[in-house]
Amino acid sequence: MRRPAMLLMLLILALVAPVAHAATDPSAGPDLAAIDAFVEDRMRRHGIPGIALAVVRGGEVIHARGFGQDGRGHPVTADTPMYIGSVSKSFTGLAIMQLVAQGRIDRGAPVRTYLPWFEVADPDASARITVRQLLSHASGLSDLRYLESLRLPDDATIEEGVRDLRRAEPVAPPGSEFHYFNPNYAVLGHLIEVVSGQPYADYLREHVFEPLDMRRTFTDPQAARAAGLARGHLQAFGVPVPYEQPFRQHNLPAGYLLSTAKDMAHYVSAMNGGGSYGGERVLSRFAMIELHAPSGPGGFYANGWFVGDHRGHRLVQHGGTNEAFKAEAMLLPDDDLALVLLANQSSLPMALFAYADLSTGLLDLLIGATPTPPPFSMRTLGAVLGVALLIQLAFIARDMARLPRWRERARGWSRVRTAFSVVPHFVTAPIIALAVIAALQSWMGRGVSLRQAFAGVPDLTLMLAFGFAADLALGGWKARALVRDRGGSDRT
Repeated sequence: MRRPAMLLMLLILALVAPVAHAATDPSAGPDLAAIDAFVEDRMRRHGIPGIALAVVRGGEVIHARGFGQDGRGHPVTADTPMYIGSVSKSFTGLAIMQLVAQGRIDRGAPVRTYLPWFEVADPDASARITVRQLLSHASGLSDLRYLESLRLPDDATIEEGVRDLRRAEPVAPPGSEFHYFNPNYAVLGHLIEVVSGQPYADYLREHVFEPLDMRRTFTDPQAARAAGLARGHLQAFGVPVPYEQPFRQHNLPAGYLLSTAKDMAHYVSAMNGGGSYGGERVLSRFAMIELHAPSGPGGFYANGWFVGDHRGHRLVQHGGTNEAFKAEAMLLPDDDLALVLLANQSSLPMALFAYADLSTGLLDLLIGATPTPPPFSMRTLGAVLGVALLIQLAFIARDMARLPRWRERARGWSRVRTAFSVVPHFVTAPIIALAVIAALQSWMGRGVSLRQAFAGVPDLTLMLAFGFAADLALGGWKARALVRDRGGSDRT
C-alpha cells in the first residue's frame, strides 16, 4: 500500500510543480539585484565610465538608478541627461503617427504632397518617395552616396538639411530595399513642422514630453548642459577618453534628442501601455499597433522601431549611437516589460560587442534567463591594441635607426630599385586607410567619413596616423638623401 501511495504522491508533485512555477514566475518580476550586479560587472569588463538604467513593468517604473561617473566629477543618476542617438527616431515616428491619426498626414502619400519642393538627385524618385517609405527606411537613399556630415555645418537647420538632399543619389528604387538613412527622419521632422505649423522641438515638447511628464528631455544641448548633461567619452586602447559630442541640428529628428533614464522610462511605459502614461494619452491603442507594425522591405522596421524577438519573446527596440554616447530602448510587449539604458561612452567596437553583450544580457535577465558570458572584454581588446601600438612604434624606431645603412646601400642601386624602396612610403598608408573605410562601408552597408572613423575606432585611427606619419618621414628622408647623393655625383 505504501508503494502505490508514494507513486501517487510523486505523480501529483510532478503535475503540480510546473503549474506552481508558471504561476509564480511572472509575478516575481525581474531580479533587480541581479540586473544591478550584471551592469556593474559589464562596466568593469568593458571600461564604461557611466550608465543610467530604468526597468518598467506593467506601466510602473520599478527600478531606476545610475552607475559610475558622469565625466564631470558627479555620480550618474537616473536623472542625468545624455544623448539618446537614434532612439530619437522613435519620437519622430510617434509624432508622425499622431498627425496620421488626426488625418493630417497620409503615410501612403508622396512627400511632395506636403513639401512640393522636395527633391533628390533623381527626378523620378523625387516624385515617388512616400512618407511610409521614409518611416521604413525604404526611400532608396543611402549614405553610401550621400553623407550629410560631409556636406552640412552642424548648425544647419532641419529644412536646410532636407533641401540639401537634392544632391543625394538613390541606390535603389523607392520601396524596394531597406537602407538605414538618417536624413529619412530629418525629412519626417520637417514634415511635422510644416503640417503642424510648429518647430519640431516645440511640437515634441507640447505633444510628447509634457503629456508623458518628461521634464528633463531636451532638444537643445545648452539646456541639457544646464541640467547636468554627462560628458561623453570615446574608448581608445580600453580606456575612456573624454570627447565633446557634436550636436547636428539638421539631424535632430534622427539622432540628437537628449533625455534621462527616468524620463525614458515614462516613454517606454507609454509605448508598452497602449499609448498612455499616468492618465495621459499620446496615441490611441489602435494607432499604437500601427506604430509597431513593420511595413517596409524585410518586415523588421516599423516607424522608428526595430521589431523582432529575443528567445521567443516579441521584442520592439531601437538603439542609439552617437560618437560619445550610447542608448537602448527595449520593449517586451507580451511580457509587459521594458528597459532603458543610457551610457556616456561609445565607439564602433563598443557598439558591436560591449553594448550588444550588455543589451542581450539584460534582456535575458528580464525574462529570467541566464546571460551568456562575453567572449572577451573591451579592456582585453584595448590591451591587445596597446601592445600592437608598442610593437608598431618599435618597428618605426628600428626603421629610423637603419636609415644611414640604407643610404650606403642605395648609392649603388638602379633608379627602378630605388623607386621601389621609396615610393611605397608615400602610398601604402593612404591605400590602407581607404581600404579600411571601404571595408567598413561594405560591412555596415553605410557610408563612413574620416571624422566618423576617428570617433568610431580612435585607437586604430591613431595607429594608422602613426604609420602614415612614419612612412612620410622615412620616405622624405630617403628621397632627400638620394637627391643629395646623386646630385653630388652628377656634378662630379
